[in-house]
Amino acid sequence: MEAADVDDFFNFADLFGISGASITSPFKEDVHSRVRDSDPMGKRIGAVNTLKKVEDGWKSMNCDVDGFLAPLLSRFTVDGWRATVVGAGGAARAASVALVDSGVLTTICARRQEQAEEAAKVSGAMVGAFPVEPGTWDLLVNATPIGTAPQTAESLLPASSLDGRLVYDLVYNPSCTRLLEEASRRGCRTLGGLQMLIAQAKRQFEWWTGGQPPASVFETAAQNGLALTVE
Repeated sequence: MEAADVDDFFNFADLFGISGASITSPFKEDVHSRVRDSDPMGKRIGAVNTLKKVEDGWKSMNCDVDGFLAPLLSRFTVDGWRATVVGAGGAARAASVALVDSGVLTTICARRQEQAEEAAKVSGAMVGAFPVEPGTWDLLVNATPIGTAPQTAESLLPASSLDGRLVYDLVYNPSCTRLLEEASRRGCRTLGGLQMLIAQAKRQFEWWTGGQPPASVFETAAQNGLALTVE
């Protein structure tokens, strides 16, 4: 079932006694504005991706930053790299905060310049031009929904522009997007959004329950969930 809007979700949650939820685009900013009790990162970014019911209402948290960094830093060393984040929503803001706070020289860009400027204020990133120019990045982050199923033929950039070291596509369905396929053929290393989704799920589960189940539980659940969407 899909919620029509934030009010619809909260009404549904109250009716069925839901005590926790994962929030995804396009509701992250709206939920943050509705829930006063947010963690410091959620307040900084202005978006949340996790809700927990407490005695006097709801608490919210943003674990996008942790989820973004965990698969990246466990696989790559990005010291001295130039990063470009494409997008201006909650995911783009989280990615730029994660990179800037990690000491990476970061530029954020979007189709609408004013949106990129607003997003850059959150992290202290620079604002760049869109489309992204070749030769300007080592790490490219797609924080837009471009390439998400069923629009799998779409790609953020033409293949000729993919000349950096690593392309990190936050889209997780499909697990290997056209952007990642073309980046790999161009000699870039790649990282997909499914790994970020799994890292987020681990952090959410810890916040909801206080427990830490085996990491394989989340990866198996994510893979099974994706398999259902393509059947």
